[in-house]
Amino acid sequence: MGTGKIVYEGIREVINGRAVFMRQSMQHGQVYGQIAERLEDEEFRRKLESYRRKEEEADWERSVGYTDAADCMAHILTEEGLEYLFDELFSEKILQRLKETDDPAYRMYALPMFMDGVEKTVDITCFVVYGIICSQRCRQTLWAEIPDGDDYYKYYEQSQYRSWAMEECLKAEEIWDARLLVGLLEKVRQEEENGSAYRLLMKIIYAGYGELRQWLAEKNMVTGSDIKSQVFTAHSEEYSMLYCISEIVLAMVMAQDSGVEVCMDYEMLLLLHFMERGETEMREGNGSVPDERKAERAEENLKFLKKFRKKYGTVSSLEALVFRNGTKKMDHLLSGVMAQYHISPRMFCGLELTEEEVKALLELNDKWDVKSYWSMLVIAHLCKYIEALKERYLMHTAENFRQRPF
Repeated sequence: MGTGKIVYEGIREVINGRAVFMRQSMQHGQVYGQIAERLEDEEFRRKLESYRRKEEEADWERSVGYTDAADCMAHILTEEGLEYLFDELFSEKILQRLKETDDPAYRMYALPMFMDGVEKTVDITCFVVYGIICSQRCRQTLWAEIPDGDDYYKYYEQSQYRSWAMEECLKAEEIWDARLLVGLLEKVRQEEENGSAYRLLMKIIYAGYGELRQWLAEKNMVTGSDIKSQVFTAHSEEYSMLYCISEIVLAMVMAQDSGVEVCMDYEMLLLLHFMERGETEMREGNGSVPDERKAERAEENLKFLKKFRKKYGTVSSLEALVFRNGTKKMDHLLSGVMAQYHISPRMFCGLELTEEEVKALLELNDKWDVKSYWSMLVIAHLCKYIEALKERYLMHTAENFRQRPF
């Protein structure tokens, strides 16, 4: 996979989905049986023979004689030959299935098959940082090895990642460590390969992912399928996709550090798609919906606000929503949930949404109803307060950012 270590360069791959899918499919006897049947067709056989690698002529007769099965043929055929096989055996069936199905999982699985020649570039910084942050052992090693991070914060301050949205995915107490890690990665990339900062980074990673390291120690080569199976088997469904993808990236980093080849298979192409989506989220945030109907919705929103205000007496205050409308089931439920955490809706007095914030909230949805706006207004207040607390925390800890739990 690539020529350099991805911790320095990120992941850079030119996708040849049909060839990769075909090579992986040829491991199954049923697929090779289909090829064997088609080889009885002289035109098909002659065409396929034209795609053999020139240096593999001696092996061609063995492969078409069915003595070495699919591994031999997959090895001696060029990328164009594998694409030809895909078109002959699968293309029409898959395209027909795509026309007939609404299954998003199938569409997602088929996506790389029709992306030949597309270059994928994934910056893995966010995944390395997130994967380390999610491991308490990694963070403990980070604190022990870098008691004073001023030097690394300078690298962070000068990096492009200051403007990334990855901190939106982190708890307030994790943000300084994330910034420290970004600075460490930036220093790694400015040093010569395998420099002192790189070795420190790997020490931190290995501290939290010893089982993955041990698993890789027994390998000479791993595929995307191998890594995905190892990571997903170790975790329950409660683990987020972002965490699992981050661990997969760390496995690739450790593999390359250990001299284990990471082989591009079809599963890896699918993983690249999720990595791209995760990188975009970490770089830009979830964002808001496109505002193609912004002007058209404005009039609808004004009518809705008038209706909501008439019913609840407010369109921007959580406290008014709960306490100025008598006793309603949702009011009681909200107050009850908050009480479990020793919070009253009165805490939000004076924190009502501004006119601009109400406008931005309304633009997130094409069609509001009273129930959905009620719920989102509550969530907006909670998020606004959490964001304010987070900013105060970061300002308070700026001078003494190493407030550790032990």
